[in-house]
Amino acid sequence: MTTAIPNPQTQTPFFLLSNFSNYVTVKLDHTNYLMWKFQITGILDAYSLLDHLEDPIPCPSKFLLGQNGAEIQEVNAGYVQWKSRDKTLFSLLSSTLSPSAISLVMGQTTASGIWKVIHNRYTSISRSSIVNLKRELHSIKKHSDSVTQYLQKIKEARDKLVSVGVFIDDEEILHIVLQGLPTEYHSFTSAMLTKNEAVKFEELHTLMKTEEDLLKSAVDNSKEIAHMAMAASKNFTSPSNAQFPDTMVVEAKIKTSVIVAESWNTNQGSRPTCQICHKLGHTAIDCYQRMNYAFQGRHPPAKLAAMATATPPEPHQTTWISDTRATDHFTPDIHNLPDNQAYTNPQLVSVGNGHQLPITHIGNSQLKTSNYLFNLRKILRVPSMKSHLLSVQRFCHDNFCSFTFDAHHFQIQDLLTGRPLYKGISKDGLYPIRGLSLPSWHSRLSSASSPSSSVFPNSASHVSSKACPQAACFNASSTACPPAASSNISSNICPPAASPQSHSSPLPSPTHPTASYSPLPSPTHPTASYSPDPLPSLLGPIPLPHNPLSHNPLSHNPHIPHGPVPNPHLITQPECPAPQPHNPLSSPSSAALPILTVPVHHTASSSPSPSALPNPTTTIPPASSSPLSSVLPTPTAPIPSLPISSSHPMQTRSKSGIIKKKSFASSTTINYLQTEPPNYTIASKIPEWREAMASEFDAIHRQKTWSLVPSCPDHNIIGCRWVYKIKRNTDGSVSRYKARLVAKGFHQQAGVDFDETFSPVVKPPTVRIILSLAAQNQWSLRQLDVSNAFLHGLLKENVYMTQPIGFIDSAKPSHVCQLHKSLYGLKQAPRAWFERFTSHLLTLGFSASVADASLFILHHGSTTVYLLLYVDDIIITGNNPTAISDIITQLSNAFELKDLGPLRYFLGLQIDYKKVGLFVHQHKYITDLLTKFHMTECKTASTPIATTSSLSTTTTDLLSDPTPYRSLVGALQYATFTRPDIAFAVNRVCQFMHQPSTIHFAAAKRILRFLKDTLDKGILFQPGPLALTAFTDADWAGDTSDRRSTSGVVVFLGNNPITWLSKKQHTVSRSSTEAEYRSLATGAAKLAWLRQVLYDLKLYLPSAPLIWCDNTSALALASNPVFHGRTKHIEVDYHFVRERVVRGDLSLQFISTHDQLADIFTKALPSTRLLLLCSKLLVCSTDHQFEGG
Repeated sequence: MTTAIPNPQTQTPFFLLSNFSNYVTVKLDHTNYLMWKFQITGILDAYSLLDHLEDPIPCPSKFLLGQNGAEIQEVNAGYVQWKSRDKTLFSLLSSTLSPSAISLVMGQTTASGIWKVIHNRYTSISRSSIVNLKRELHSIKKHSDSVTQYLQKIKEARDKLVSVGVFIDDEEILHIVLQGLPTEYHSFTSAMLTKNEAVKFEELHTLMKTEEDLLKSAVDNSKEIAHMAMAASKNFTSPSNAQFPDTMVVEAKIKTSVIVAESWNTNQGSRPTCQICHKLGHTAIDCYQRMNYAFQGRHPPAKLAAMATATPPEPHQTTWISDTRATDHFTPDIHNLPDNQAYTNPQLVSVGNGHQLPITHIGNSQLKTSNYLFNLRKILRVPSMKSHLLSVQRFCHDNFCSFTFDAHHFQIQDLLTGRPLYKGISKDGLYPIRGLSLPSWHSRLSSASSPSSSVFPNSASHVSSKACPQAACFNASSTACPPAASSNISSNICPPAASPQSHSSPLPSPTHPTASYSPLPSPTHPTASYSPDPLPSLLGPIPLPHNPLSHNPLSHNPHIPHGPVPNPHLITQPECPAPQPHNPLSSPSSAALPILTVPVHHTASSSPSPSALPNPTTTIPPASSSPLSSVLPTPTAPIPSLPISSSHPMQTRSKSGIIKKKSFASSTTINYLQTEPPNYTIASKIPEWREAMASEFDAIHRQKTWSLVPSCPDHNIIGCRWVYKIKRNTDGSVSRYKARLVAKGFHQQAGVDFDETFSPVVKPPTVRIILSLAAQNQWSLRQLDVSNAFLHGLLKENVYMTQPIGFIDSAKPSHVCQLHKSLYGLKQAPRAWFERFTSHLLTLGFSASVADASLFILHHGSTTVYLLLYVDDIIITGNNPTAISDIITQLSNAFELKDLGPLRYFLGLQIDYKKVGLFVHQHKYITDLLTKFHMTECKTASTPIATTSSLSTTTTDLLSDPTPYRSLVGALQYATFTRPDIAFAVNRVCQFMHQPSTIHFAAAKRILRFLKDTLDKGILFQPGPLALTAFTDADWAGDTSDRRSTSGVVVFLGNNPITWLSKKQHTVSRSSTEAEYRSLATGAAKLAWLRQVLYDLKLYLPSAPLIWCDNTSALALASNPVFHGRTKHIEVDYHFVRERVVRGDLSLQFISTHDQLADIFTKALPSTRLLLLCSKLLVCSTDHQFEGG
């Protein structure tokens, strides 16, 4: 006897139904399909339910079948069991879906249906994200993360790939981990790469954690040593120490570019013992006898001895980081403050991470760059910083300059002259300025006045710093030295003659105004300016001479007195001042010397009060015999005179009193009869343009374009303006002056005063077909132009516009124009005009082409007329000249039409009539293009694109302004209308319009150089058979950046090229067969469209179009219905081509690569190959065949 065992599968769904929420923890949406599928498939597979979803068994019939095959009224147990399981799974799946996912499966009745919809919806997204997941895995870097965090990111990215079926082995993971490590892990990386066996991921985590701990302990030790060295430098400072300041490194970037070091506090309770002198209170690193080898009883090392006897090195350069949000200059290095004092204010520095840092010193300095000396005032020393910060606002204020930043460079410019003072490059997102920190004038002159100074060998020239001797002052009888209390200056001395190589900007008193005095400049800078605080200390940085500064930047001038100088400010100007009238302060003995004026300069941001300023111009008279002949003025006192001291025997124009103003070139007068005026104000002064505007306004009134109505607040009133254009003949001479009233359509509102705006224009292949047919049948081509075409379009919306300037109705000046017909500039103007013109053509018997909406055909008996419309330019041709004349007459009755006669110049195309056909070229258009980009005198190029160049998007030298590049490439695109030889080169440069670089711009200019050498090239349309022939080719994986192929197609109507194409394929082809077959499909699509155009023209081909292809595999694929693994993914293209081949709409033939004309559209060719193919596509205007010989 056997016991029945219940089927667990029948109980499983009910068990799961009550516990499913414990197993699946996420609700499916578009972000978590992989996690959802991972959880649910594991559960369903464990209970043998996954097959019901992925490979479902069809639902059994509800009732059992009898012996005769008919249903009996007995319910099928299999049906009940299947239905129960399916509905249970249906409920289980539905309970795990989010509202957005449930909306996708609405309408499904079975669990397998839900599973299939979800799989189809999210699988494509998951598969497409594999590339992004791989890219994310390879781009993970450690940066400042810990080893645990870094490896966890890699593990998460790896798990995502594994969940979609992509397995990454431990060897590859090891290389990815090592690639993302910073430079301090270099030794660890080398050790891992030299291992013979693969390292498991868990073992790698242990090894890296150990390496991290070792590096951290090493960094802590180095920090401790660094702080000990810093403490030593505070207690002991020597000239040798000053030559080696601590190097500050910016380790990270935050908003204010400030990196704060960890504070280090010593234990004040312990008293260490020195290992050298054995005294308490300091360590060996701080010991005064640390470098005294005689005290220690040992000899110094050989290298140290050599260093001691060597010449001391130059001071190191300091790198200052430009910071636009810093309020002051900050530095951690005391050596950058030669002129400093202790900072007693309790204020702290607030940085981006919220820390507040103490300030120890404040001072002034000068920054010497390669060409200029810049003023650095109020520098704050913050020892705990690691970088030197330069406040851009304070720097610009103190040096009267401006900063200009872009992504890769920055520049400092003088505000007065616009002259560049410093140029630098961006590094790691920062903008560093490198230079030497020099003492200010105040500190240098103070050091010069010390007893040990040997700058002034003549002791007689020494002046006391307590008072200025009246005998030494110029004009002592009338000018007295002011007292010290009046100007808040500690000493009263005569300011020295300033050197052109230096200036000073001492820190002003925070509570008292400080008098600023400008000493007399050297002969190379003949003008000095008086500038009281709070004006900037100088109008520009001081340029350095070509030779470097001497070791002592102070000039060795015996006429410069000793002693501290109270706040001298030097402001240099390059221009010479004009001579001034007699100065009553000048002495009679100075009549033969030049008189200089001192203009007062100020800015709007810091204008002093009128009472604090001296006279606008104060004359500086010549000096007397005394070398010290000036006194310090107070802010309210008149400026005394200064001597001009020059011991050089050369007689200069300045010494002779010859002063000449700078002469600036006057602006060239623009001839607005050869250049379009930019606005109405200029145009209204020229009779020709006034006549053009009056003609336009009369045409508007004749068309009854608008009526004047009172203005209403509910109306959306748009503006208008006059636009001017000079119409020229093909030889460049002026044909007529044209003024156009243009509405400001950008003021229009969608749904209020416009709806639809689309308007078709004629396609270039259609124009070439009409030209080819005209040459084939020797028809005449007539050109028409509709005057004020847009004025004929009827508006369906209510549009209100202001009255045009210069033509405002004097009786109704406040009224507005309610437009009844369209104007140029309105968004719906092209569409309104096209509808109006096409509706009128239909009344004349024309019919529109299905393939091209701008082509119209008239067939009446044996009469055939073709009409092409491009906005307001019309081409009309046909086999009956009388019918054409009648049509032109009828059009003239409805529109203001100009009959321009035979077609000569149309949309930049020049048409020359030859004995053998029509020669179409763009000589004038290309010449104008060369002129626009200043390349009329450039060297020519033999090919439009170099065969060795590889243009890519990875270049970093991007153009700061991509507008000229885009303008040039757009113009070159139109040049391909008659120049198929540049189609591939133009297609290449078009691929970088979003982010062009200098390399791309050079490639675009090379096309212009090639066109300059081939200006006489064009297309010859000549009689030939009525047959369509196409050549298709592809360059497989020719683009090295993304490995996509380039398709090339050219189609001939008879002997005339009608259309051509050079285009990168949208997807990567896995074989050359696939790439060639995609090009074959593109050529077949082109031929299908051209056949439709010819059908609309009532022309029928005697034979099927022929496609020449040089790939035998592609031809075999089109002829044989055989698929295999390499071609299954191109089934759509296969069916498209195959269907036309089977129906007889296409004929395929093989051609050798040497004879393949489409080769010119797929790759860069050498000059010999290019010339060979060009000879089969283009002709030259000087060819003998044009003359019939």
